[in-house]
Amino acid sequence: MIKGYKVSYSQPATPSQNACMESFWSNLKLESFYLENKNKLTKPQVIKIIDDYIFYYNHQRRIKKNGYLSPIDYAKQQGHV
Repeated sequence: MIKGYKVSYSQPATPSQNACMESFWSNLKLESFYLENKNKLTKPQVIKIIDDYIFYYNHQRRIKKNGYLSPIDYAKQQGHV
């Protein structure tokens, strides 16, 4: 355990073992890079794009399985925040 979190690893070539994160990374790449045709970016630009997307995903992006709430709003509704 690291600071109360259990570290776990998926077996290689088994994305179904971590489907939530695989979906997140797929969405990030599609919505932030592929649709905008962003290539040849600097490392600071990529870091900023990823940082902005994580904020957007957690605070603004509505998710169907969460009743069309953002992850933060859903966590608040469930009493986790």
